[in-house]
Amino acid sequence: PPSPPPPPPPPPLPSPPPLPPPPSPPHYVTWSLEFNGIDNYLLLPYARDIVAVSMWIWMAVDQPQRERYLLDARFSNNPAAQAPNPELYFSNSATGQRWSTMYVNAANKSIVWSSLREGEWMH
Repeated sequence: PPSPPPPPPPPPLPSPPPLPPPPSPPHYVTWSLEFNGIDNYLLLPYARDIVAVSMWIWMAVDQPQRERYLLDARFSNNPAAQAPNPELYFSNSATGQRWSTMYVNAANKSIVWSSLREGEWMH
């Protein structure tokens, strides 16, 4: 007599659930700054002959509708500074005349606030 067929293989085991993502590093490890958009700013030491400024920014969509400065280098707290820079600022209401070029995400843009986009990273 022929032998009976072998039993079917057992069903595969279910896949384990995916692992959760690793925890985010603390803010001090990321080398980034976070501002609340209301009253925070970064004060840098006096520097002469700056010809370029580079930054990564994210502008929140829900910011208050008031004057907002992205960069303001008009004044100096250093008594050795010869003179303030009256034309070196960039805000949503005005832009100083010392700006010659602005790039947003590697594209040459008009030097106006509307060249920036809220709710996304820009460089």
